[in-house]
Amino acid sequence: MVGRAEMVERAPLSMGQYLANWFTLLAGTALVFFETVLALRLFFKLTTADNTNGFVKLVYHFSGAVIRPFDGIISNQTVVKGGILEPSVLIAMALFLIGAVLAIWVVRSLASVRSWGSGLIWR
Repeated sequence: MVGRAEMVERAPLSMGQYLANWFTLLAGTALVFFETVLALRLFFKLTTADNTNGFVKLVYHFSGAVIRPFDGIISNQTVVKGGILEPSVLIAMALFLIGAVLAIWVVRSLASVRSWGSGLIWR
């Protein structure tokens, strides 16, 4: 029918879909926060930011605990004008991104299961 719009009613969300949406929002927000803090650390180290500045100290404090497991995998490199490239920051950023995407994918996949009792029936 030309010129006639049809209204389509959406089915209400199941509890699994609701929880998956909530988890996606939470994981996405955490990912943006950690990636931003790590990107700031990378920028501050490359540009030799003043270590006595309160904001720089705060960024180093939050990011220090996050990158500690990745320290020493690849040694730090000195770049132009004394800036330091920390590969551990890049490794942490990549692994957090991959981990968050995989976690969101798994949760959203599980939320699309229709019935757990009669085998896995995917929508």
